[in-house]
Amino acid sequence: MRRRRSSAGLLAGHIRGTGIGRAPRFAWRDGRLLAESALSVVAELIRRVMLLTFTVEGQEAPAVSSVDQLTADAGRALLAENRAAYVAKYGEPA
Repeated sequence: MRRRRSSAGLLAGHIRGTGIGRAPRFAWRDGRLLAESALSVVAELIRRVMLLTFTVEGQEAPAVSSVDQLTADAGRALLAENRAAYVAKYGEPA
């Protein structure tokens, strides 16, 4: 999902609020937010996320510009890359 960093927390909260998805630790990097969900509800989570909007300068705008569905292995690899990038930039997390 593509979104500016300033909205990542809001978007992650909306996803968690659906009750069918969550954004794991190290889910945000390079304008993309990774969300996890059970395979049986992925299509519903995608539908709900695509319907989300934020008010930007008084106008409604889509919360995301695109949604890509990844396999579990690809998602885990992306989280590992994101964690490594975080550690390289900031050091080991507390």
